[in-house]
Amino acid sequence: MSELPLVQRVHDKFRDKGLQTIGLSVDRSGAVAKKVVDEKGLTFPNVVYDGEGFNAALYNEMGIIHVPFLMIVNGKGEVVAMDVAAKDLDAEVEKLLAGD
Repeated sequence: MSELPLVQRVHDKFRDKGLQTIGLSVDRSGAVAKKVVDEKGLTFPNVVYDGEGFNAALYNEMGIIHVPFLMIVNGKGEVVAMDVAAKDLDAEVEKLLAGD
């Protein structure tokens, strides 16, 4: 959760360059997820996938075993980086947007 402000800063920095940021919550309650979004001042969309927490099929299929679990998907819908460390997110997005 301490990484969320960093994710927000990366979102703010690159959103006008085409970055789309989406948060998937592992919270079982939409109310709990909304509280976190409000407390952290997040402006990108955040959704509770299905209320099953880490038991959600999507999380299991993607191999998500901890939070935050950051991945980068390019404009073609291809996952180009998995389990990106929050401290590396800015550089990874910069690299993708530069076409590297």
